Amino acid sequence: MHAVKQGFQDLGATSIARSWQRLDSGEQRLERLTGAAQAEGGVHDLHTFDKRSW
Repeated sequence: MHAVKQGFQDLGATSIARSWQRLDSGEQRLERLTGAAQAEGGVHDLHTFDKRSW
């Protein structure tokens, strides 16, 4: 559960409850991807990435 919470914090939500609020308001959206789609859409074309510590 801790990893899920950290993942949502990386998306900008400070708690799971806040993430639900963001989803309900349309401020945040999620989509499901198959394993093949995740592999195809990997970071092969990513030039820079800044990981934020919340």
